[in-house]
Amino acid sequence: MISVAYAQEAATATAGGLPAILSSALPFILVFAVFYFVLLRPQMQTAKKHAEMIAALKKGDVIVTDGGLIGEIQNIKDAMVQMRVAEGVVLTVAREAIRTTLTGDAAKAWEGASKATKSEPASKKR
Repeated sequence: MISVAYAQEAATATAGGLPAILSSALPFILVFAVFYFVLLRPQMQTAKKHAEMIAALKKGDVIVTDGGLIGEIQNIKDAMVQMRVAEGVVLTVAREAIRTTLTGDAAKAWEGASKATKSEPASKKR
């Protein structure tokens, strides 16, 4: 008879259903919430800022590419940007390959460095 009483008690505990389901699903809900606020949300905000920066590019901005190249934007087309990396050297890169723009002192330092260094012809370097 004792086993019957336990069986009836277990049946009445799960008869409500909601507390048992909620208590078993609560850890999954908490893990998802932590995952969202620690990983997903910051990544979405970073992607949104990057998209805004890409949309706001204009001629004359000093940019840094994902590969580490620094240059000044010479021309902007739909998905491509032409950037001057040195005197007479213009590269075409995809807009999405631009990591950031340099502003203030960093941009002035790059402009000063690019104008100050004049490359010698290859024959004189030997």
